[in-house]
Amino acid sequence: METEEGYAQFTGRSHRLCEDRFRLLGSAVPLVQRAERGHLYAVIDGAGGAPRGMATAQLLADRLVDFFRLPPESATATDLNAVIRAASDEAYRWGFIEGTDIPLAAAAATVAWLTPSRTLVLVHAGDTAAWRWDGARLHPLTQAHGNRHELRRFVGQGPNFLPDCSERGFEEGSMLCMVSDGVTAVLHHGDIAACLSRARDAQEAADNVANLARQRRSPDDITVLCIELSSW
Repeated sequence: METEEGYAQFTGRSHRLCEDRFRLLGSAVPLVQRAERGHLYAVIDGAGGAPRGMATAQLLADRLVDFFRLPPESATATDLNAVIRAASDEAYRWGFIEGTDIPLAAAAATVAWLTPSRTLVLVHAGDTAAWRWDGARLHPLTQAHGNRHELRRFVGQGPNFLPDCSERGFEEGSMLCMVSDGVTAVLHHGDIAACLSRARDAQEAADNVANLARQRRSPDDITVLCIELSSW
């Protein structure tokens, strides 16, 4: 599998620290090469209203590596979903805001796995987002569970956590664009399509989207990953 990766990130105007995290687990990572189970990418947004939102995003980013340490027979969409749900359960055990039943932990996440069987698996919860760019059109791959102010599904949610999990084809030459809500807060479908259409490669695509969101003065952290699949 050959992919080209691009990424860009800015701290939001209303934040002192960037609470977003991302993962690029492609062929440049020795563990990924040895495992021979495809590539994994993620955008994770620590919820600003959660006292341990940034820590939740970091926890999931760390735990995703465990997917490549599973036995060879444990490399399915169900196994990836289990890794994410285990991280969510771990964060939930941190407890609650004093005097409430609101978890200390909360993060939105979109995790994309380009599999050896030549499919794209997406596990998604919250208001991060992903699209497929075919060179002419932008195709949405996720549906938001809430917005920047309230999430209906999130990592750290507890026993009721149920992320969306889907599997679909993904053609060679297509680009996967994944973003945090600092992008969708100020950019629309057409804005993102225009940014991708002007790009010569994955890095320029990520830069175009992130820079436009910054120019629009996004109040939230901005994270963009663009992954172009050259060949399976």
